[in-house]
Amino acid sequence: MIRVMRSSFPLLLSLLFSAIAGLTIQRYLFDLRSLDPVYGQLHFYPDTARPLPGYAGLLCGFALFTVLPLRHGNFSALAAFNRSWLPLLLTIPLLAFKTAAFLPLLLILFCWSWGFYRLGRNTIPEILPSSPPLLQPPKTGLLPVCLLLAAGIAWSCYMQFHAYRALYLLYHDWGEYATDYLKLIREPDRSLIHYFVTGGHWNPLMTNVMTLALRIFPAPETIFFLNSLLIYSLVPLIYWFARTLKLPVATALFFALAVLLNPVVSNQSLSLFYGYHPINALPSLLTLFFISKKRSNRAGMLLFFLLTLLVQETVTVLWFGYALLLIAQKRWKSGLILAAGMVLLFLLLSKFTPCASFIGKKRKRACLGY
Repeated sequence: MIRVMRSSFPLLLSLLFSAIAGLTIQRYLFDLRSLDPVYGQLHFYPDTARPLPGYAGLLCGFALFTVLPLRHGNFSALAAFNRSWLPLLLTIPLLAFKTAAFLPLLLILFCWSWGFYRLGRNTIPEILPSSPPLLQPPKTGLLPVCLLLAAGIAWSCYMQFHAYRALYLLYHDWGEYATDYLKLIREPDRSLIHYFVTGGHWNPLMTNVMTLALRIFPAPETIFFLNSLLIYSLVPLIYWFARTLKLPVATALFFALAVLLNPVVSNQSLSLFYGYHPINALPSLLTLFFISKKRSNRAGMLLFFLLTLLVQETVTVLWFGYALLLIAQKRWKSGLILAAGMVLLFLLLSKFTPCASFIGKKRKRACLGY
């Protein structure tokens, strides 16, 4: 009897962790409608309006904490897995009562982080040579990073579609750019400058790309999808950059996941109620520039450098800062040439972009009334 209890104890403990994880996932992921960090309040869906049934979290917890560790039928691995997640036992009192307070969620996140840390230690055989690794390091991250990209695009599209239907998005900026793009399609006799300046900014790259896309698929969803692609293309590019730096696959995937979950990135789709903005193309182009730099690809560096200058006139300020870095590194010639070139280019582009110039009341009025 005692032997049977000992052999079944890892399974029972795994089921307990499954229940804890399931309740946590259900409450703080599926049932959480919004989170207000300013006032420290959580807002949950009412029981009658849950987006997913109440047992969905329990199924996820069972799959993650029982089915996944037992996929090879190894109870010794299950016991090691359970030891990693012992900090979750501390969350039982926090889950006993459903509250809108912010502090219990922070404590639960701390316990989960502790559990992930312990799990990470168990996956490194050098640290625990007597225990087999629970997770083998991946040989390639192509499939996972593609899944991360798809998840990011899906999330971004969902937010924009929902905001569009709920009239949450302001007309500026996505609507203003969409109007200019549609005018280029419907009014082919517009002057050439309108293919370089839209929304009061210098942005010929995205103007021509988006105009072509809207000519083929004239719908708001086209803008939302391409905006999502611009934002979350940074995820695989960061993975590529990390691999270019000769980081392990798992580490590169970690940085890609960090980009995906970064609040700056995940909220960029609705930043300031703007929705789409051409500047969203800049992070990916900059990453491609530095990938080319690391790979000593001068042609790629030149290409992506020039493409960044076609995104918006304010990019010249960024490259001016990079010139200061070169000067600080005593690369005087390159730094001074780049700095002078960016100043001259900004002044030149200010002649054509109303919102880039604040010299004189006439141009200020032009910017406001563009």
